[in-house]
Amino acid sequence: MRICRSVLVGLLLAAVAVAAQSHVVAWGGWTPITLASGQQLKVRSIIIDGRAKEYSTGEVHQVTEKLWVVRRAFRINNALPQDGSKRPQWAWQLGGWVTVSSATGRISELNLPDFDAHASQVSWFQDYAAYCGATEDGSVHYMVVFQLGKRKPVLQKELYGQSCAAPQWERDPNRVSFEPAGGAKVSFLVHDGSAELQSSR
Repeated sequence: MRICRSVLVGLLLAAVAVAAQSHVVAWGGWTPITLASGQQLKVRSIIIDGRAKEYSTGEVHQVTEKLWVVRRAFRINNALPQDGSKRPQWAWQLGGWVTVSSATGRISELNLPDFDAHASQVSWFQDYAAYCGATEDGSVHYMVVFQLGKRKPVLQKELYGQSCAAPQWERDPNRVSFEPAGGAKVSFLVHDGSAELQSSR
């Protein structure tokens, strides 16, 4: 009997320890803002354990029970040295994508290869991100599929055009389609960490 009680107490303590390691992730209410460029959008806070940590914009994609991805928005001090004001002049800007983990309570920057903060429209499916990106100087554009946890893109194929709308995902089998502006639609089968050209029309 004592052994059973000891086992039960041990299990309860283990459950409490596991629960203590989890964090509560929530999202604040939407607030309309105007970017420094003049573009208008809505942002909301990312709240972890009751405290606002960052701001985000757009739809949140839940990858697992404890992991989300979302695009970050932030404020930067836009004051000039000659303004003579010691108070910051905040201006909103769009950032890149971040992961939000309830397991660790951390918000981490997500480095998407060739992501263009001004033009790339990311489409998420499972733990894959698909988008059209470009090199830093904008001289070469790519169709990109990136999988969380990987160093290199699953797909990085040159795009014959300068932009595309958000890629479209399908499942069974997993397929992503890119439609470059003024170009033909291109589809790839995505499986086992690789992408295979399926069609071009």
